[in-house]
Amino acid sequence: MMMGGRPSKRFLLRMTDDRTRTKTLWTETMLEILYVAMKKNAPDDKVMEIVKDLAKKKFKGPYLVGEVMDVVGQQEAARLDNLTKTRVKRR
Repeated sequence: MMMGGRPSKRFLLRMTDDRTRTKTLWTETMLEILYVAMKKNAPDDKVMEIVKDLAKKKFKGPYLVGEVMDVVGQQEAARLDNLTKTRVKRR
């Protein structure tokens, strides 16, 4: 979060973002794992496994899509949006 004594841009954006939730180290780590999985185009099952773990901590699909959009990009966010909607409909 702090680089060279100054807060990073990402940290400052999170501090002022209305969608910011109190996060534990576990949830921050799981979000980072989701970002990496999306960047590396991980298989759908792996991505959904991460999403399910985050859902247990009350992180909903639209919130995760927004986070992926902010951190990774629009294409990956669209993929995650499609995955979460498709998987919910199959149940």
